Amino acid sequence: MDSTQHVIAADYGSTAELAEAYRGADGVFVHLPVASEEDRLTYARNIVAAVRATRPARVVFSTSGAPIDPESGGAAAALVSGLTDSGVSHAVITPTFYLENLLVPYVIDTAVGAHFVKDVAFEQITPEQFRDSVAPLIGEGPAADVAGAYAAMGMLPDRSITPENSAQKLLGIIPRTTGQWLTDIGL
Repeated sequence: MDSTQHVIAADYGSTAELAEAYRGADGVFVHLPVASEEDRLTYARNIVAAVRATRPARVVFSTSGAPIDPESGGAAAALVSGLTDSGVSHAVITPTFYLENLLVPYVIDTAVGAHFVKDVAFEQITPEQFRDSVAPLIGEGPAADVAGAYAAMGMLPDRSITPENSAQKLLGIIPRTTGQWLTDIGL
């Protein structure tokens, strides 16, 4: 078995570049970038076209919390539909939050203060307030896109985690706490 790994840069805007990257792959991991929904739809179509052309052994798509219900539409839903129609083996993972997001400097100083022996107070903010806070770091366009995604996700039914639909119940596991996760990564 060849354990050689190749890293290939490909532009989501180019079906040809994606197809070149996917050709002969045992697996392809797809994560749509933060961009306008129009661009994300273009990227989703290009990804599906490249998958259909090259037929990698397996595709894994992480939604990053974007809705995948065909009725709500959007790039993530289009990508899932396209992968399903392609007949290529695929899996869709639907995380709603990445703990790595806690490492962003403006978040780590307050959200994980208990780990650093500081007082922590939670204050819920709106997607617009979040947009205002991240715009100086990532730019107005991406900040608006992220805020729009959060606003759309907030409107989805069954978005809250209840004891009945929790990982503990569904998978029979006890997830690490944020403090344990930070300790595990060396912080």
